[in-house]
Amino acid sequence: MPSERDYAERLREQAYKTLSPQVKGLESELKAFSDALSAGIYQIERKLEAINRVELPTTKAVLDEILQDVLRRKDQQDRSLALFARELRAGETQEEILGLLLDHACNFFSRAALFAVRNDRFVGWSSRGYSPETARSIAGCSIPLSECPRFREALESGDVQPAPDLYADSSLSFLQAESEETAYLVSLHVMQRPVAVLLAQGAAAARCDALSFLAILTEMRLENVALKILYALTEGTPAAGTPPLPAVELKEQPVEPAIPAGAELVEEKEPESAMEAEPEVEVEPAEEAAEPAI
Repeated sequence: MPSERDYAERLREQAYKTLSPQVKGLESELKAFSDALSAGIYQIERKLEAINRVELPTTKAVLDEILQDVLRRKDQQDRSLALFARELRAGETQEEILGLLLDHACNFFSRAALFAVRNDRFVGWSSRGYSPETARSIAGCSIPLSECPRFREALESGDVQPAPDLYADSSLSFLQAESEETAYLVSLHVMQRPVAVLLAQGAAAARCDALSFLAILTEMRLENVALKILYALTEGTPAAGTPPLPAVELKEQPVEPAIPAGAELVEEKEPESAMEAEPEVEVEPAEEAAEPAI
């Protein structure tokens, strides 16, 4: 008769035969998990090694290039303002001065247009950066002041004014076909009279300071030219009670011919003072010319 030990041994063998496949399956799964974990750790180690080998000097070079590009654009804009001031000093006519204003405004904005104030209307003077069709529409437009409240606000303010709803005015709707970007407006005043409104499009609000600077220099130059004309008309003799005008260079006057002996002298009438009435400052129409490519 089998002993208790024999029964125990047979029971152990049966249990081993029964559980052996499951144990081997668990061992295989554990080995597969271990292999996968090892492979994952290896991949992580490779990526960490690649990160450690990143050349920071290359990144620094890219950042330096971006910074240099920003500084280069800033220098170009500064040089543009200095060039504008120099060219403005040489401008002697209204058309030259206002043309310079439009040209240099397009160094900061992609499009610019000037509208003169005549009586109770805004009249298109000239533009830069627009398509030929839009440029013709600007040059040929004449808008009553009552139909353009944004322009009136710019005249009253004197500072650069953003006008995001400018295209809501039906009289200026043709500008929306060119661009829906926010427009900026600044007025020009000469001899304390509003003479024009400058419209600029296609740039960030940060460039409004440059636009204001261009407008102020233009106003000063137009006033200087007006005073030179006024001074020339008075022949250097201000009327009583009028403060002296700044000294300007006048063209040399022609020498009058000598009076022949025996000739009858005719008493000259004293010329009327030109300072009795202040001359009107008005923007003359621009000559038709092809728009320069911007």
